[in-house]
Amino acid sequence: MSKVNLTISIDDKDKESFNKLVAEIGINTSSAINMFIKQAIREQRLPLNLSLNEKEKNFIDTEKVSEKIMDKYDFAFKELAK
Repeated sequence: MSKVNLTISIDDKDKESFNKLVAEIGINTSSAINMFIKQAIREQRLPLNLSLNEKEKNFIDTEKVSEKIMDKYDFAFKELAK
């Protein structure tokens, strides 16, 4: 698998804050961004909660949460069956 460089523009302070955050977690910026991209591809969505409505930010869709939990169990059982 070949690798390519990705160039983005970001505010200096945001970059510094993000670098500190990922360093505290124990990874680097490149790894964190790669994780974000891989999760987005795997889930076919951006792994973010975006909302213009303040009420929606605190809303939890229990049906979606239940589906995600069941998907994780299904995946785990398939892996164990291998």
